[in-house]
Amino acid sequence: QLGIERKREAQALQLAAAHDLAPQSFGLHDGWLVTEWLSGEVLNETTYQPHLQDLAEKIVTLHSIKPCGQARDFHRHCQSYRQLSSPLRMTPQGLKIHQYWQSRHVPQPLKVALLHMDIHPGNIVLAHHGLRLIDWEYAAVGDIALDLAAMYRSFGWEYAQRRDFTQRYVQAGGYCDAEKLQQHVEQWLPRVDYMAWLWYEVRWQQSKQNSFREAANLLLSQLKMGK
Repeated sequence: QLGIERKREAQALQLAAAHDLAPQSFGLHDGWLVTEWLSGEVLNETTYQPHLQDLAEKIVTLHSIKPCGQARDFHRHCQSYRQLSSPLRMTPQGLKIHQYWQSRHVPQPLKVALLHMDIHPGNIVLAHHGLRLIDWEYAAVGDIALDLAAMYRSFGWEYAQRRDFTQRYVQAGGYCDAEKLQQHVEQWLPRVDYMAWLWYEVRWQQSKQNSFREAANLLLSQLKMGK
């Protein structure tokens, strides 16, 4: 229901592990994905700061990988979340927000690459040979600016912090034009919020955990039209 496909995840792991970005995938068995266990320190909101440059270089490497398959259709992906969420939760405001963002064109991709789509401190392991990314279940093919936007939201960064990391990413060879990349990231941010709102609605429908409902309510209250 959340768009997770273990076969696709295994393929992403194989590509990423070949570039020392992820644990090795040993294969699928009865619906389970068997992977290498990474020993090391899982970063958190206070310990990731010294590793920003290394992280930027790792993401540049990730975005240099030639992806397999077609780019994910953003609108279709979000529409699937909408269909799986509770109709009782769809207020007139929510319906208007959903219809608005479904009608808006997504930014023209700057570069199509393999995306992780869930980069946050808890998915970064400081292993013996450097940083590795784990939990590739949302990996997809798409615009590099979308991956950065999703990451920036997960880190909770303000504009100055976002701009600083974009500069690091460009300096590491990820893209040639920092201003253009930052503009595209900013265009993706409200769309990431829209997608996250619907994701929380699906998780509420699945689990009935109040934390998902509260997160969905907060995002809906912050979502705007006209950007």
